Amino acid sequence: MPSDKLNRHRPALLDGYATVIALLADEQLAGRLRINPVVVSLVAEGLSDSEHRRIRSAFGAYVVNTCGCNESLALGYGCLQGWPHIHSDWVILEPVDAAYRPTAPCR
Repeated sequence: MPSDKLNRHRPALLDGYATVIALLADEQLAGRLRINPVVVSLVAEGLSDSEHRRIRSAFGAYVVNTCGCNESLALGYGCLQGWPHIHSDWVILEPVDAAYRPTAPCR
């Protein structure tokens, strides 16, 4: 049972696709999953405010949206006010053409 492995591991950070984390919240609320992460990081998919509240309630954790891509798994995170912030001091984004040559900025 996947819940058994997570229960034994007791992760401090729970990170995954938002819809999968929502399913894990169901397991937590049903009592089959019994973990207490400090942070729950939702990746790749948007969820409603009510789903955020339900996940936060299920785990008693800080819930954050995480932006990522193949080139940068931690491109940005959501703040306490719910706004996304790109780690512009960590990552340089440069548009290129099919031959990987820099392109002009969009206007």
